[in-house]
Amino acid sequence: MKRLTQTSIDFEEQPNCLMPEPTAIPIISTGFKDLDGLTGGMRPGELITVAGRPSLGKTSFLLNLAYHAAVDQLMPTAIFCLELESTEVAERLLTLDTFDGSDGRDRLRGARPVLRYPEGLDDEQWALLTKSYEQLSHAPIYLDHEYPLHILALADKARELVKYYGIKLLLIDYLQLLSGHFGVLRHISHVRDVMRRLKALAGELELTIVLASQLGRRIELRFDRRPKLQDLRSANAIIEHADVILLLHRVDEDYERRYTADYHKRQSQLTEMELIVAQNKHGATGSIKLMFYREIMRFLPSWTGYSAGSAQ
Repeated sequence: MKRLTQTSIDFEEQPNCLMPEPTAIPIISTGFKDLDGLTGGMRPGELITVAGRPSLGKTSFLLNLAYHAAVDQLMPTAIFCLELESTEVAERLLTLDTFDGSDGRDRLRGARPVLRYPEGLDDEQWALLTKSYEQLSHAPIYLDHEYPLHILALADKARELVKYYGIKLLLIDYLQLLSGHFGVLRHISHVRDVMRRLKALAGELELTIVLASQLGRRIELRFDRRPKLQDLRSANAIIEHADVILLLHRVDEDYERRYTADYHKRQSQLTEMELIVAQNKHGATGSIKLMFYREIMRFLPSWTGYSAGSAQ
């Protein structure tokens, strides 16, 4: 487990920083007002699942939640990144705050590749990146990259993080890369066992666990690719134990994929996303609109608000 400031980014020498004292706020804001309006924020003891098709931004959305919690609210946050290296996760976090909302464009276009070649930055970009770095260096974020990772080993690490650092939010990317008593999670009974343990761990440690998950392949066969609960891989096991299930969907994807020639070209632009609150055991379901800028892996609130009751 690494403190974010212990992760080498080849940006500048890491300073020694003290972790801020954890706050007494019991509920963590997601950073998205409309989403908080539906779910009431992230509560201690909750298990939240975020699912979507490949390359739609599941990891980025988890990192946005981590950033809002640790930087904006100083909530001690741990990220178990089973797929990405800790350095890449740190780079993504570093560039999340390089968006200039005044003109709707990022100020540090292509920021992640530029980090590896900093001589390409101008003075304004250096100032923006330095400001973002200073904010993150004081944020209580802890990164862990271990694969394969057994559910019992994850639980032991989580207990240590709570004991020594007061972790309030734990994010896991992603469910299908965890291993249980029967190895890789291939059978629904194996997924059910891991989900049950994660839900119990959230209650035991009084923290929020946010878990990324894949969707099943059958959604690729439909003309309408707006996801539903039944599209989750091992859906019954996840539905049974998750308090909240969020499904990511790119709004204009179906039309563009079939009717335009520049679909792949537009992948990097600011695109409209729908975040579907498909299950919420403590409140309402519905959907909200978000904007996703892939260049800086940033989700932004949309001006269109949310439509209650549209998750079905």
